[in-house]
Amino acid sequence: MSKGAKILVTGATGFIGATLVRQLSSSGYQVIGIGRTPPNEEFKPCFETFHVFDLNQTPFNTKLLKDVYAIINLAGLAHNASTGDESLESAYMKLNAEFPKMLAIAAREMGVQKFIHLSSVKAVSETSPRSQPLTEEAENIGEPASLYGRSKRAAEKFIGEALKNSSTQFIILRPPLVYGPNAKGTLLQLIRLVNLKVPLPLKSSKARRSFISIHNLCSAIEACLDEKNTSSGVFFVSDGESVGVVELVEMIGMGMNVKVWLFRCPEFILKFIIRTLGKVEIFEKLFLDLVIQSERFQRTFSWNPQNKFQQDIQLMADSYLREKNKKPNL
Repeated sequence: MSKGAKILVTGATGFIGATLVRQLSSSGYQVIGIGRTPPNEEFKPCFETFHVFDLNQTPFNTKLLKDVYAIINLAGLAHNASTGDESLESAYMKLNAEFPKMLAIAAREMGVQKFIHLSSVKAVSETSPRSQPLTEEAENIGEPASLYGRSKRAAEKFIGEALKNSSTQFIILRPPLVYGPNAKGTLLQLIRLVNLKVPLPLKSSKARRSFISIHNLCSAIEACLDEKNTSSGVFFVSDGESVGVVELVEMIGMGMNVKVWLFRCPEFILKFIIRTLGKVEIFEKLFLDLVIQSERFQRTFSWNPQNKFQQDIQLMADSYLREKNKKPNL
């Protein structure tokens, strides 16, 4: 029944949305897209219909949910930020928490069968204890440190309350860093650094991090649509293996055919320098663990990651080099 059904995707032209919509369309789903920017001519055939509006300014029209089988909510503010700015905090809460709450209530009232919401590991923590991966039960480690994490945690609570004891199944996914062609963030910064062929002070890092490729994430989301999978709840989802920071940099070098030069530097010196520059989160990502277990999701939804880390890091590096070579030298 689910193949050929109507799926509403918010954030449909974003980094994750663009890949997911292409996959859903090729699988035979009818995709109703919502986003701030319309799809280009090449992308447009993947949608049954597309609605352009800014969630900050335009009320959501619940009539869009008529005959919709599932909602996949990818919309929201994705950039990390520290607390303290009231206007910024309001924006995060409105887009990342209040909108999913409203959408979940609308799903319940319109009889939508499945509500899939993309949360984040940051709804729980920015780091994990060494040699102790985070699990869905690890909720006693305190509140998220960032506005982004706090808004994602709030959304999880709102959705659970709105859909509790309703006929709408809700699935909340907590991925770690998502990577792939055209991705931004920490991995792109590392790719740029490796491409500069400069020595990097990372040899002493023992940190391990969980990741998920955009292809594995989209595959996991599609597994949630299967009508045989009826479990509601919150789930971690990842590539299934953690990667050491040193190993990560070396993989990037292999993917770019670049010799990587790493040297040791005392962590306290790097921490001082990075903090002085106001980039504490960079130190955390390079020297502290963030490892999750996704076995519960894999068991519940009969899903396994297909793409290997080295394979998709290669795709990301290739994408970066292609874009770089397109730009004229100034």
